[in-house]
Amino acid sequence: MPYPYLVGSRSIHGKFVWFEHASNSIEAARTFYEGLFGWGTEMVKTSHGEYPVIKCGQAGFGGYRTPTAPEPVHWSAYLSVEDVDSALAAALTAGASIILTAKDLGHVGRGAAILDPIGAPLYLWHGKLGDPDDSCKTPIGHWHSGLYLTPDDSALGFYERHFGWEIKQVHGTGYSWLGKDSVNRALALKASSIERAIWSPVVAIDDCSSAVEWAVAQGARRMHPVSSIPGIGTIAILMDPFGAVVTLYAAH
Repeated sequence: MPYPYLVGSRSIHGKFVWFEHASNSIEAARTFYEGLFGWGTEMVKTSHGEYPVIKCGQAGFGGYRTPTAPEPVHWSAYLSVEDVDSALAAALTAGASIILTAKDLGHVGRGAAILDPIGAPLYLWHGKLGDPDDSCKTPIGHWHSGLYLTPDDSALGFYERHFGWEIKQVHGTGYSWLGKDSVNRALALKASSIERAIWSPVVAIDDCSSAVEWAVAQGARRMHPVSSIPGIGTIAILMDPFGAVVTLYAAH
């Protein structure tokens, strides 16, 4: 769950504010991602024990946790909403199903978890301290956005209606930008090879090719080759050695 590293002047509806790696190999996952992206980890004391917060420089912006059975290894995506309860009710009416009911998480914020209409897990989150403001350029090692890997396009309207995103297809690529007011919040890629949709964090890096080669040598698997895509940038999609999907992005 997001901890009070995320501080801003306001809540930004439809912005990804936190990603969390869920696996039974937290120490191994830390070693892999610290080598891949240069991240650090800070252990934060909570009422439930110590929580490993992912840091890029001085910024805490994600975490590691142990999954709850039968939850698979994955990256959890936290999407900021103005009101968790109303967003949850609207999502359920639109065909989503519930994973976790809305609840307050101490002094940090309020959250709930859903499966979207075609099965992608997603956390709805409202932080009490606001969200980090948008920057003109994503710093290297930080989240650039989320990537929605989907077997079809049937759920894109769900995100358009409930999170205020506009859908802009990138002609001839299979990708679409999802965003609002000229701010790209996410990418969507139709991938018929997967059975159900997932959200993957997109991490800004300098060089996709060398990062992919290093990751594969550590046991990761290529899900999508390094591709230079006009209108987007250079993208590579990996399954990490533990089974979670992560996307690498280098701007043109």
